[in-house]
Amino acid sequence: MGLALAVLAAGSLRFAGLELELGGGVAHSLESYPSTSYPLVTPTLQGRVAVRLHDRLSLGGSFLAVIGGEARNGVACCGPDSGNQAFTATAAFLSLRYHFPGDAPQWWMEGGAGIGHLISLQTDSASEHPPLRGRAGVSGRMAVGLGWEVAQNLRVGGELAGVVWTNVEQASGGGTGNAPAQSGLWTPALLLLASIGFSIAP
Repeated sequence: MGLALAVLAAGSLRFAGLELELGGGVAHSLESYPSTSYPLVTPTLQGRVAVRLHDRLSLGGSFLAVIGGEARNGVACCGPDSGNQAFTATAAFLSLRYHFPGDAPQWWMEGGAGIGHLISLQTDSASEHPPLRGRAGVSGRMAVGLGWEVAQNLRVGGELAGVVWTNVEQASGGGTGNAPAQSGLWTPALLLLASIGFSIAP
């Protein structure tokens, strides 16, 4: 419904084409936890389809997948328990992208919101520290990027993005810490992606 309303609201703008984009790179969780570490970088894929409403403005939908394994939902009973790092998440966004004037490279900035799911985020040690997990919830995205036109209607580039997942939960910890269960949390990450994009003129 939101996408349909946005498209109808933009109907008065001049249609300038369709954009298809595929990207890949890494995600870095901005969560922190004393004495243990989350995965430094995790493989990430992203796809985007957008309508170019104007020379400088496009309305798009994108799907993001952070692919870094899933940790068991529990804590170690005794002593260290290493090798449990994991970061897996998905998100779908509706966003607006503004293309700045200029060529080689052309810069852009983007902001949007959608639905995301943090599947698993775990530090290296699972002792007294169960993974963060989530259910479907609101997610936000802000990004800046640049691109070079390498052929007609073909562009390569890169982007730096910040993504936030909400509706995150953590089970209670064990051992001497015995931390209580928590819900209603949120967690952010930074993404660094390279991309290839295609433009289809009307």
